[in-house]
Amino acid sequence: MQEDLPFSLPTKDNSANLPPVAKVPFWTWRRMVFFIFCLAVSLVSGAGFGALITFMGEMPLASDLKAFQPSLTTKMYDYKGQLITELFTEQRTLIHLENVPDHLQKAVIAIEDNSFYQHFGIQLSGIVRSVMVNVLHKRYQQGGSTITQQLARNMFLTRRKTIERKIKEIILALQIERTYTKKEILEMYLNQIYFGNGAYGVESASRAYFGKHIQDLDLSECALLAGLPRAPNTYNPYRNAERTTKRRNLVLAQMQRLGFISPQEAEAAKAKPIQLASVEVSQAPYFVEYIRRQLEDRYGSNALYKGGLKVYTTLDMSIQQMAQDSMNEGVIEAEKIILPRMPKAAGHIPETLQCALVISDPASGEIRAMIGGRNFQESKFNRAVQAQRQPGSAFKPFIYATAFAKGFTQADLVLDAPVVFKNEQGHVWKPENFSSKFEGMTCLRSALTHSRNIVSVKLLDKVGIDNVVETAHRMGIASTLNPYLTLALGASEVNLLELVSAYGTLANHGIHAEPISIVRVEDAEGALLEENASFKQEGLDETTAYILTDVMQNVINAGTGYPVRRMGFKPPAAGKTGTTNDYTDAWFIGFTPDYVAGVWLGLDSHRSLGRGITGGMVAAPIWGRLMLKIYADRAPKNFEKPNTVINIAFCRSSGLLANAECGRFTDYGVFAVGTAPTKHCDLHLAESDLNSLTNINLNLSPDMADMQTNTLAAAAQKIKKTALQGKNLDAEERDSEQPDDSGLSDDPNADSTAPAKPQIKPTPSKTSPSVVRQVPPML
Repeated sequence: MQEDLPFSLPTKDNSANLPPVAKVPFWTWRRMVFFIFCLAVSLVSGAGFGALITFMGEMPLASDLKAFQPSLTTKMYDYKGQLITELFTEQRTLIHLENVPDHLQKAVIAIEDNSFYQHFGIQLSGIVRSVMVNVLHKRYQQGGSTITQQLARNMFLTRRKTIERKIKEIILALQIERTYTKKEILEMYLNQIYFGNGAYGVESASRAYFGKHIQDLDLSECALLAGLPRAPNTYNPYRNAERTTKRRNLVLAQMQRLGFISPQEAEAAKAKPIQLASVEVSQAPYFVEYIRRQLEDRYGSNALYKGGLKVYTTLDMSIQQMAQDSMNEGVIEAEKIILPRMPKAAGHIPETLQCALVISDPASGEIRAMIGGRNFQESKFNRAVQAQRQPGSAFKPFIYATAFAKGFTQADLVLDAPVVFKNEQGHVWKPENFSSKFEGMTCLRSALTHSRNIVSVKLLDKVGIDNVVETAHRMGIASTLNPYLTLALGASEVNLLELVSAYGTLANHGIHAEPISIVRVEDAEGALLEENASFKQEGLDETTAYILTDVMQNVINAGTGYPVRRMGFKPPAAGKTGTTNDYTDAWFIGFTPDYVAGVWLGLDSHRSLGRGITGGMVAAPIWGRLMLKIYADRAPKNFEKPNTVINIAFCRSSGLLANAECGRFTDYGVFAVGTAPTKHCDLHLAESDLNSLTNINLNLSPDMADMQTNTLAAAAQKIKKTALQGKNLDAEERDSEQPDDSGLSDDPNADSTAPAKPQIKPTPSKTSPSVVRQVPPML
């Protein structure tokens, strides 16, 4: 036994004979190293455990996926339900898995994670493979992420390629797999993943690339979409069709290898050429921006860009397109006229001719189309609603509306002759007509038809500036109007939208409908957030509205708006041209029983468009183009005539009932019952004997009744002139717009290089119109 042991056992106590043994210290170097090692392991383990606890505490819970609200797209529709545009930070539309084609589900699984239904959130072989590849390349080269890991990364983590993120990704993927079914995970993934071109989720991607809903995709299109998430920019089909095709074919090959599709299906899909939807150009950009500003003010940016609102607007996309086409064509034609006449200033960079257009439904106030400039990308300033410009003669209908409401008639005569106004400061204002010609006694129908400035100023003076301002505001003008005589020539600035809205009052039988652009707004779940209808009030009585409409029809049929008829537009229409001082603004506002529309042309700098450039010359033709397009397949209607008016033929020279002798001076007008002239004209019976004019009858307007002598003299001169020259003076002025004169500025010191312009608000004068009237200064 003893021999088998590695050492000898003593048989007796002979310790006394042994040499003394040296005392070994407890903390030998081996023990110290071992102790330090154990301590380090304990510390590292404790720190690691604590770090793990902290690490796990910072991570989101997989159960948060159900509560997660991705950024949704706000969709904007026209009033027929057609999509106009989308507002988003992430373009996304959520869709249920049962609505995703089976081919697309299988394509995504085939190219991204072919063992999706077998693994538990991570694929160990994939992780090992990616680690080996990364070590081999000495950098992060391959991730080896499953669909579940990609979902975890896209929903909760950053895309930074770090070990820490990868660990979190794996832990989250395991939690997700324990919390949700495979179908739920796949649905969340297909709604979350980025496909490029601003599209998040398969539905948005389908709309972005193919212009159709996800349910309508074929196998080839499904394979193309499935190949995009790995590298959306690299495989962008709009930029590199060849690379996209190779990627699509790789997806199809993988689907075939896995038995998802047959070889025949794969080959047929590979042979199909890629057909993409055209990149959508923003439609009605100025209108969209107009709506966006309203929504952001009401709901805030977060709800607007991420809340998935559904906004139903008043826009009509078909009319908007007609308006855009008409404007594009019309501006090109206008530039041919304007550019040669535009003043050339030394060192001045030529400006872009700008434009604006609004068309609305006068009965509802709903805006059907809006253009705010030539190019939204170059200038987002909306000249239809943000630009305040002088309307020129387009303001005159408000004066005539006030006059007709106070009992004036179309046949009333006003003396179109020179008149001078002077205030206490010595400022002199002498309004003029376009051609510096004066027509003598002129009926109100002819005065508005041919835009006589002198008559408008006198009429404003007679009916009262404050009354005209009140009428304009009731009809729809929202801007402040300065109470000066220059108001007759459109001196106070307004915007196009309010002018269109105010003219709509005439088309709507005197009822003004406030302009609206949003019908209703719903949240992402379809709950109603707001619903709107236009506020309506009486702007004019129906009789006055129809009488003025009748005169404004004559503006188009025989006056400054005649270019509309020359364009070939024949249905009933009424309107008014406008041209401002120095030809800086050109307007045409017109309406039919169905629509009211306004067109403006000008320069942002307020520089002149060139001498002689009028609203009738460049703006009216654009309006005519638009109406020709709208009424190409629409039956025209007549303006509805109230039973409170009658039509009669009258002589525009005398303002009395016409006789056969009145000939070309005969006109047809509308009168309120009981206001039409009752006497017949005997003016033209005396043409051969001018001395007999002292005995004739004239239908003098209230402010002309005290000027009998001057009236007869003016009438005699007009008849003598027409008899000798054989000319129709109205026809001479048919195509010319009366521009506003040098008294337009509301600010006497607006132009430091020109004499100060007086602001005159006189009381009716009893003196001859050729005499300078001393009037008090304006308040």
